[in-house]
Amino acid sequence: MKVFIAMLIATSSAIASVPSVSAWKHCTRTPVSDVPERHTIHSYFNVCPESPDGRYVVFYASKTPSSETGEIILRNRETGKEETIATNIETEDAHRAACQQWMQGGKTVVYHNHSKGVWTVYAYDVETKQTRTLATERQLGFTSPDGKGNLVPLYGYHWNPTKHRDFEVYDLNENKIRTVVTINDAIDAIKSLNPEWLETTFTGNKDKMSIFFPVMSPGDKYVFFKISQGSGKDNFKSGAASKREGKVVYDTTGKFLRFLPQWGHPSWSPDAQEILEKGNFTVNIFTKKGRHLTRFSTDHPSFGPDGTLFVSDGKATKADYVATGKQVVTVGDAVEKDGKSVRIDYFVSTKGARSWRKSHPHPVFNFDGTRIYYNVCEGEWTELRVAEIDPDAPETPEWILSNLPEFKGDTTCAYVSFSVY
Repeated sequence: MKVFIAMLIATSSAIASVPSVSAWKHCTRTPVSDVPERHTIHSYFNVCPESPDGRYVVFYASKTPSSETGEIILRNRETGKEETIATNIETEDAHRAACQQWMQGGKTVVYHNHSKGVWTVYAYDVETKQTRTLATERQLGFTSPDGKGNLVPLYGYHWNPTKHRDFEVYDLNENKIRTVVTINDAIDAIKSLNPEWLETTFTGNKDKMSIFFPVMSPGDKYVFFKISQGSGKDNFKSGAASKREGKVVYDTTGKFLRFLPQWGHPSWSPDAQEILEKGNFTVNIFTKKGRHLTRFSTDHPSFGPDGTLFVSDGKATKADYVATGKQVVTVGDAVEKDGKSVRIDYFVSTKGARSWRKSHPHPVFNFDGTRIYYNVCEGEWTELRVAEIDPDAPETPEWILSNLPEFKGDTTCAYVSFSVY
């Protein structure tokens, strides 16, 4: 606990007056965009769609039923003016859209696109309005969650890896690609710790193994990723495209740090010391020690900007989800195991974009902790929604706060234990 308290002091010094859990009892909930009859989707819970300076929101928009083709929009939060920064986007699914995300403190938006059989990663300069190609035959991972990163995480075709099986980054300062971790080095590291897991998890053709889904830490210091084994087929729009397991942690100089056989839904702490997992617990990547956070049902949890709060989507209970198709977004205390939590929204999550892989809420704080962005699939169109603290807003309606099944005894909020190597 002493290590964590020191982290709070360090991160809080740069972020003034982050709201408390109780402040979220009074908030508004509104669509990010007022343009009708289209899907609006933010990419993932590891990155925030709002720019670090609060001026813009970047999101993916589509008018097709599946939402798998569309465009990337930059919306001015003050004026409401929208600018299309990329068109003719083809995505893998509605789940992560174009992986659009902020970098370099809000100067740059990066994203990927599939066109004529090739995946390409791009960077859009907000000031010059120019787009440049960073890498071809690769997909985009997730960058530093503070929106200030300079290293663009890249990986190859997990379904049928050939040339690009390693973890690479495009350095926006040096304007070049470099390899950080090879798949062979990652396999050797795991083999030295748990060879049985490697052999039983990935059978068959080892030449189809690659590094998949890299997620950068704040400050570009560290990265975690999965190990993947491709099917060898060309259909990437399928859950059977590859087998993806494990969580491997490296620093960005290529030094191995940690291996965890389970993936879950991980995200980084603001000081890049801990990984937060569904089930409301963290693992310190240096000490291997874990701690439990406030208990409530979670699926995609992520920290607030100073690490004192966290937010997640989740099912109130499994039975409630089966009966209603609804999910809940909850803010909780990230310091105390038995701290407070506030449910801020409760909505149907089974409609929206009809992609083979659905869009999830993926809630995430903005950079001063006063807004939370999340996707809502309760009608024909998936909607990017924002909840914002407003002391003058009525207290969260009773139907959100209380008219839900209790968490007690339900396995959706049971604490989970991971092995750490």
